[in-house]
Amino acid sequence: MKRFLPGVISFLLCALFGVASAHGYEETVMQNFLVQEGVLVSVSNIQGRVSVEGHGENVVNMVATKSVEGVSEERAREMLSQVAVKTEVKEEGVRITTDLSGSFLSSLFTWRSPRVDYQLAVPFTSRVEVETVSGEVNITDLRNVTEARTVSGKISVRGAGGKLNLETVSGKVVVGRLLGDLVLRTISGNIEVDVPLSAAFVEVRISSVSGNVLLFLSEEEAVKLSVETVSGRFSSEIPFAIEEGGSLGRRTFEAKIGEEVRKTIFIKTISGNVSVKKSGRGAI
Repeated sequence: MKRFLPGVISFLLCALFGVASAHGYEETVMQNFLVQEGVLVSVSNIQGRVSVEGHGENVVNMVATKSVEGVSEERAREMLSQVAVKTEVKEEGVRITTDLSGSFLSSLFTWRSPRVDYQLAVPFTSRVEVETVSGEVNITDLRNVTEARTVSGKISVRGAGGKLNLETVSGKVVVGRLLGDLVLRTISGNIEVDVPLSAAFVEVRISSVSGNVLLFLSEEEAVKLSVETVSGRFSSEIPFAIEEGGSLGRRTFEAKIGEEVRKTIFIKTISGNVSVKKSGRGAI
């Protein structure tokens, strides 16, 4: 592995492109950062989509699109100038933050609050942290520790290895082709998780209050499944023996597929239903 000077060496190729529409305006900021393997990349957004994709280069590519619609084009331009995309580069990583503090008063004269949509390409080995208040999060092909949190917005993950930690208050969560451990928590969003055969995970933990959980599993996978629910229903396409138990106000279902089980999936819901389907038939 090549070693760089102390700290994260960054090079910035910045460009701003303005595009006017009917009482609207958008601006694109592009920056590239040269980093070391295993670097931490964090994104903190307020409103807007965040997409992160892994690639094979030790470079973080960022494209941030700021947009707003106002009562006039002049107002939109003025407000957008007060929306800041801040980047902080240190030895331990790259931090990207959306700052809307300067646009608060101007937002009173807009049709739509300002938003920033991020598209990032990061090294496969990066540790990634994403948080946004209102917006969708998309994560693809990462192999280290990945965390994503939203208040209102869908989370989609595909091809994630290492350790995955996802949390949302109100938003659907879809995990396709899971390759590592998973901890997933939601309040009211539905959950879909596809665990392919021989996925390199040890433990999956899913917790939901009122959202339904749909789990895709291979019949050939050796795994222990543990389900706990208060008022939700449990069903499975895979014909394995299920031990049902529980106490007052709580029901449990225990099942095991295969021999020499070293992998465990825990699912806990309050009122959401839990369904297990065969992987490969409509799997995500």
